[in-house]
Amino acid sequence: MSEAKRKRTEAFEKEKALTPVERRGRLIERFQKAADNMEALEASATDSVTLPITLPDLKVLLKVLTEMPQRSKALNDRFIEWRCAHNKKCPFARPEQQGAIGGRLTFCYTYTGLGPISTVECACGEKKDLTDYDAW
Repeated sequence: MSEAKRKRTEAFEKEKALTPVERRGRLIERFQKAADNMEALEASATDSVTLPITLPDLKVLLKVLTEMPQRSKALNDRFIEWRCAHNKKCPFARPEQQGAIGGRLTFCYTYTGLGPISTVECACGEKKDLTDYDAW
């Protein structure tokens, strides 16, 4: 195995071992670094520079990532339990019944003074409140 391939494999294994919260943090760091590099590139460029994403779009993506709520383990467990039971009766549970990018389930987070209300809605219309009211 070449040295470069070995390093990529090691990096991939390290990334796989991270928790979702750690992965999200690393992703935010990478996007922030990319935004900083793009600002420097735009400031020093004399010709027009074509980039795969614009700086404003990257900043919006960073804002969404940093403000996006994270599901707790308890909320995630309640969701998985509901999804397993719901998939048995949902007409949209089969992969061929879903769109090209999924989108069958919609998560809604509503922030209140007591804590966030977390709900999930399926394309079939069934809704489930996943909020941990005991934690309030």
